[in-house]
Amino acid sequence: MIALLAKFFIRETDDRRKVRQQYGILCGTVGIFLNILLFAGKFLAGTISHSIAITADAFNNLSDAGSSFVTLVGFKLAGARPDPEHLFDRFYQSSPARAKGGAGLGLSIVRELMERMGGQVSARIMGDTLEIKLSFAGAHK
Repeated sequence: MIALLAKFFIRETDDRRKVRQQYGILCGTVGIFLNILLFAGKFLAGTISHSIAITADAFNNLSDAGSSFVTLVGFKLAGARPDPEHLFDRFYQSSPARAKGGAGLGLSIVRELMERMGGQVSARIMGDTLEIKLSFAGAHK
């Protein structure tokens, strides 16, 4: 089913990161839609038949819709670009979805060391590339 939906909703591109994000967003959206639909159907069937088991299963589908929502938000956050203005701030992490146990101190330490040595550090994003520039006082080009 996802392959069929992908033909309609996912644009072909050489950027694998964008394609992966599009698949994640598609799967999250489909998961939310189908689980809410299942919740409504099972809740209605459980209410009509006075079945606690069917009604409980409906709420299981509602929690699955919540999980799909978390997946959708995760893919949206993972696609966020880092902010060059804040890269050197303490505890800055570009996206909570990308956090892998780091404290967000690395580049703030680089900035502090560069300032203590009389240098400067800056960053900019060009396309998909993050460029970090170290400039030392008295250095010649």
